[in-house]
Amino acid sequence: MINVCEDKLICDLAETYGILNYRELPPVMVATLFLGLRDNSRSKMFLAGLKLTLEQSLLAVMADSLAFIAWSKTKDGQEGRNRPKSMYSALMGEQQVENDIEAFDSVEQFEEMRRKIVKGG
Repeated sequence: MINVCEDKLICDLAETYGILNYRELPPVMVATLFLGLRDNSRSKMFLAGLKLTLEQSLLAVMADSLAFIAWSKTKDGQEGRNRPKSMYSALMGEQQVENDIEAFDSVEQFEEMRRKIVKGG
């Protein structure tokens, strides 16, 4: 643990216990104090590979759900355009794949779009 995230451990011990130099303590005491840290402490989250706390994740998912519901009531939502970006994905560092698929109601609409694309580029 110390080899992997010493800087985070130092911050957590200083914040939680007021310990500024953990090296003065016996290793067993440091381990015990580490186990007493809250689950969303820097070092425990790093060791668990978590970027967000459970609360942060739930809030981001709730915000995404609300944005989706609001978007679905708009004209863009009815036509499947300009879907809101996911806050959860942004916080997790996930890249969203842009969905640039377009559907047409008729062959004429398709041909018109094809002519515009060929003409423009």
